[in-house]
Amino acid sequence: MTLPHKGFIIDEGELQAKGEEVERVVWPEELRRYSAEDIIERAQSRVGEKFYHLIKNNCETFVMWCLCDLKISLQATPLRKILVEAGSAMLRTIWHGLQQVLKIGADLIDDIAVAVGRVTSNAVGKATKVALPKVGLIVGAAVTVVVEAIMAGYDIHNAVKKWKDGRLIKSREEFIEEVTDILLLAFSRSGGSIGGMIFGQLVIPIPILGGFVGAVLGVLVGHCAGKFFSETSTETIARLIESKIAKD
Repeated sequence: MTLPHKGFIIDEGELQAKGEEVERVVWPEELRRYSAEDIIERAQSRVGEKFYHLIKNNCETFVMWCLCDLKISLQATPLRKILVEAGSAMLRTIWHGLQQVLKIGADLIDDIAVAVGRVTSNAVGKATKVALPKVGLIVGAAVTVVVEAIMAGYDIHNAVKKWKDGRLIKSREEFIEEVTDILLLAFSRSGGSIGGMIFGQLVIPIPILGGFVGAVLGVLVGHCAGKFFSETSTETIARLIESKIAKD
């Protein structure tokens, strides 16, 4: 926030006067690696940074980096991580739902074409019925893959910037780990969305509704599955790739 600001808390006494509980986290002094002047300089060096993440790069990790060059946060408990990942998956789900607007439009065209083919016996009606089979599924899958690829490319671009900057990503192995995480999640969300579309259209009698609901649920399941796989295997994959590069 820009100071002065009406929401700024001057000291703990101000909160306690309002009946709020105050918890102070005291770190051992031996963890402090820098002088006050160096800490201020380190903090100012990150002015304008746009890599905030509620778990990986929050306000507490920033303070700990300034004080002792550690990227840790006691606030990022396992429960909070689960809640943040669930929220992220829900946001992705909503985003994928919005992407399916084009799919719904294509489904409508497809259904109209099929209807025309059924009620007409002329060559145009028959050709129309054959020419647009399941266009919505193709459009939905294509949009999902393209959007996920663009977003993954943007995230990798930011990872490259972090690596070049040398503060948030300090080694090639850390960079490989972050890129692996990005790609695994992108593949799992895309696969979940496309698989959900196919399954939804098979299960729900109304193709438009089935494809949409299936895509939304599929990306949620895909995100959660991808995150689990990423948490359990990303470090191992990164070490294997790093060792292979080092040997070459």
